[in-house]
Amino acid sequence: DNLITLRAVIADTLPGARLITAQSGAQGLALALTEDPDVILLDIIMPDMDGFAVCIRLKQDERLRHIPVVFLTANKASRESRIRALEVGAEAFLAKPIDETELVAQVRSMAKIKAMNMSERHEKEYLAGLVAARTRALEQELAERRRAELERMRAHDALQRSQAATLNLLEDLKAEIDARSRSEEALREGLRKLEGAEQIAHIGSYEIDVLTGAASWSAEVFRIFGLDPAVDHSPPVAAYRDSLHPDDVAAVFEHFDRSVTADVPYDLVYRIRRADGEIRHVHSLAETVKDEQGRVVRLFGTFQDVTERIQHERELEVVAALSRALRSAATRGEMLPIILDQIMTLLDADGADLETYNERDGSLFVECGSGTWEKLVGERIPPGGGFSALILADGQPV
Repeated sequence: DNLITLRAVIADTLPGARLITAQSGAQGLALALTEDPDVILLDIIMPDMDGFAVCIRLKQDERLRHIPVVFLTANKASRESRIRALEVGAEAFLAKPIDETELVAQVRSMAKIKAMNMSERHEKEYLAGLVAARTRALEQELAERRRAELERMRAHDALQRSQAATLNLLEDLKAEIDARSRSEEALREGLRKLEGAEQIAHIGSYEIDVLTGAASWSAEVFRIFGLDPAVDHSPPVAAYRDSLHPDDVAAVFEHFDRSVTADVPYDLVYRIRRADGEIRHVHSLAETVKDEQGRVVRLFGTFQDVTERIQHERELEVVAALSRALRSAATRGEMLPIILDQIMTLLDADGADLETYNERDGSLFVECGSGTWEKLVGERIPPGGGFSALILADGQPV
């Protein structure tokens, strides 16, 4: 019955969508692998395994974890069931009977999340290919340099043995120099292309010498920190420390120490304060490089600006939280504090209020408030008074 109802609702609200149904968890997992859907609507109660077990299998499978999961729950579903669903990796809920408007909004939001997940996955694969290509080019260059050095040593011996071989040796050296020049130009062109790709993807690369503390950044890392790579040629190590968000400093250096001492990959999302004061979220990934004795001597990694992705995820979380909270609110008086709290969360504000506008006399009435605005609840602001008058005048925030 649920599948029949769901099929009818989707056919009515999303005519362009294709619905694939499964009668059991095992069948659903198999279909997910072959069909790669944009979103999975998952019931908690199923014949062979419950929805929680299916969700765990989905999120553990590298081929399926990028697909958003929305649980279908009864209106009276227990709080423990909802918490359990979040713990196993669900992105959202839909209460039964299904509201058509909420279904459309959730399906479209989940489709966007999947598209972002796939885009990030493709970007990582593309970057890995670029890094591998750059590594091969550097290894080839090193081999060329060693070969050139060997040729020079042989040439020196040949000069000592025979003056007559000098001219032939010079010709060989000239050809070698020409080949090296072409190779170096090809390497420079590859680096230029890599820099362009980094700028498009907002992903830079860096290298740290663990023994000396020296570091090198690609141009995109400078740009992520709000610096001009044409002016700031050397990574400002002290400035980097100062740019870390105070709440993230301990985690940054704790992960660095663990990578060096325990030889584990570096993988951390944290915040920085750019030169212009703007706070940005960055994702740093790095692998260790060891010497012949097995000691970690270098870290080579990438640096990506994920601010927009974090903000979008945060907005989706707020919308989902607001939707859940409003469904549980029975009156306007219960709804307004919930709306105000979610707005403050989204804007990272310490205080705010909600006011209603009286079109007859132009006054404003403070219905609810938080922080420094809480004391104004119940007051009526005369026409032209308060910050709200400035907003009403030109439509711009203050």
